[in-house]
Amino acid sequence: MVILLGVVIGAVGWVGRGNWDGKGRFTVIDIGEEIRVESFDPEIGRGVRFELPGKLVVESVGGRGKWRVEAMASLAKKYGLRWGGDSVADYLGIGYTSVKSKLGLADKWQWWRRGNDVEWEEADMIKRGLVKEVVEVDGERVWELSETWPISAGELFVSAAIANKNTSIVIVNASGRDGAGGNAARAIESAGIKVEKVESREKEPGKCEVKSNRRDKSGLVVTWIREQYDCQWAEGGDKIEVTLGTGYSEWWRGN
Repeated sequence: MVILLGVVIGAVGWVGRGNWDGKGRFTVIDIGEEIRVESFDPEIGRGVRFELPGKLVVESVGGRGKWRVEAMASLAKKYGLRWGGDSVADYLGIGYTSVKSKLGLADKWQWWRRGNDVEWEEADMIKRGLVKEVVEVDGERVWELSETWPISAGELFVSAAIANKNTSIVIVNASGRDGAGGNAARAIESAGIKVEKVESREKEPGKCEVKSNRRDKSGLVVTWIREQYDCQWAEGGDKIEVTLGTGYSEWWRGN
């Protein structure tokens, strides 16, 4: 028994530290013939899984246009799985940990170990009214997110550990692109972080910068934002400020 315990501890140490912090919500996007989103919150012991309808039209990141979900797997082979995951998450207005097939060993272990202790819900986006059917100009019937989705996203993807911090932030749009601040606010708020206001400023280089006091630098909220948007950290005051630069605009909608 002692030897076995030593082997397990050694194996955990060998796989190293993953992207997931072990406290907040763990969300993966599975890009295959179908695209599935799977997410659980260890704080409440519940998770949700759902498949995106094949004819759901997603506006992709990087300025690469709108595509049906059924085409995303082949496009991800061209533009990369990260592009596919970012596009799905950005369209849904949620944060995510990783594309499922890109999970490292430590995260795979945690996904399996902690996921087995979760009560899972299989959600159907069509039956729950999370998408609505629309007719394109060529007469083709497709799906888009319904008006109820933003509320449902906040319920399905809130992270209890983050929400319990009761943190409010300010977003500064210095990307040079209208709507960038509001777009980032969707995912940030769905995680349980309050966006107090969105301000605009002259263009600034870089993708993202988070300013906070040193106490909050390694906290759950700042860490989550930095990982979601590849943000640099800078020392600031007690109010957390997220500045989106021109790099965010390029990531979101291209040049």
